[in-house]
Amino acid sequence: MRRLFGTDGIRARAYEFPLDLPTVGRIGEAIGRHFGASGRVLVGMDPRESSPALAAHLVAGLRRTGVTVHVAGTLSTPALAWTTRMCADTDLSVMISASHNPWTDNGIKIFTKEGTKLPDETEAAIESLLDGIAPARGEEPPPASPEPALAEPYWRWLLSVADPEAFRDRTLVVDSAHGALAGTAQEVFGELGARVVALGARPDGRNINEGVGSQHPEGCRAAVLEHGAWAGICFDGDGDRVVLVAGDGRIADGDDLLYLLALDLQAAGDLPGGGIVATIMTNGGVEEALRSARVAMHRAPVGDRYVWQAMVERGWYLGGEQSGHIINRHHTTTGDGLLTALLALGAAARRGGLHAIPWPARWPQRIVNLPVARKTPLERVPGAAEKIVELERSLNGGRLSVRYSGTEMKLRLMAEAREAALVDRAIEGAAAFFSTALAEHGS
Repeated sequence: MRRLFGTDGIRARAYEFPLDLPTVGRIGEAIGRHFGASGRVLVGMDPRESSPALAAHLVAGLRRTGVTVHVAGTLSTPALAWTTRMCADTDLSVMISASHNPWTDNGIKIFTKEGTKLPDETEAAIESLLDGIAPARGEEPPPASPEPALAEPYWRWLLSVADPEAFRDRTLVVDSAHGALAGTAQEVFGELGARVVALGARPDGRNINEGVGSQHPEGCRAAVLEHGAWAGICFDGDGDRVVLVAGDGRIADGDDLLYLLALDLQAAGDLPGGGIVATIMTNGGVEEALRSARVAMHRAPVGDRYVWQAMVERGWYLGGEQSGHIINRHHTTTGDGLLTALLALGAAARRGGLHAIPWPARWPQRIVNLPVARKTPLERVPGAAEKIVELERSLNGGRLSVRYSGTEMKLRLMAEAREAALVDRAIEGAAAFFSTALAEHGS
């Protein structure tokens, strides 16, 4: 059977396999069978047009196994994960979301009782049950009735973590990507005393991530400069990523936020083990700056669950990705954009603001995404291994990453080195080679 799970759960075009409605019902039943009927399951969703129908079929599948299901309605992924961890009688939760993808896509993310994403072996076990589950027959399941109050403790907890002095009487541009945090994120910063300029706060089911949010921070940057704001905050569709904008217009991505938070925790004596976990995409200049600050850095594969696993293995408390997934183990177990924004802006306020921070000098880095029809294993592509070695050597100590996206039908190429000309030659050589090689191999 084809592998359904990627780096962040199941993700595909809505209503197409494996997110056609009968298969989603079967996935719900497989989850219920694997985990058993004790306790309860929480289900949440982002505001995509397809989310309510997918949630209804997933809930119906879960209930066929005797599981008690409570539907939290529209909320962010980290809110669902936190609520799962804090509810004593909850076994797991399921989020219907495609995160930063366009509205035409959707996905399924599963969280354990501890609020962590499933390990590979558990995902494989759920997949193995699908063959023995027939699609349900009969009437369409009724809409899943939401219980929005389930997430109220999470919002109260966030306010308790934040430092109000960092936000009081400051102007902030808050872009929630027409996603799960629309309205709520603006209210949180308003409760903390900020003057809020709202962007991306009117979801219509089809505008999620469209030209807004962490994938498109340019609009937030323009609003920050227009309104003379102290900072801008850009979330993605399900609220587990964040990118910040300084008052002078500089955009701070996940690499920058890792650096800022690492130094803040180090100064407070709250960086156990003296290290952080990043990924293969993290810029070499950031690693160099952390080394100079005597903070160790370990690179994990892309995917915040791999970052979390590496953090636990090393006993470290901070990790994250360039994309803006940041995990602070002092507070939570998964990427949380709103928590990260509160902590990072608090740290920035203690240093005079984002614009006053001496950010690490970045090594030249380029990323190219090649669309693919299917993900042919790279080891089966003739000449690929040799080409990768050749191009990486040409970077004179730099790095080349070639990997398939775990959430989209794309081959992601990344090259970085101290010299921009070397990066350009390597990335263009890689793009030319793989465009031809994958086409010839049927992708």
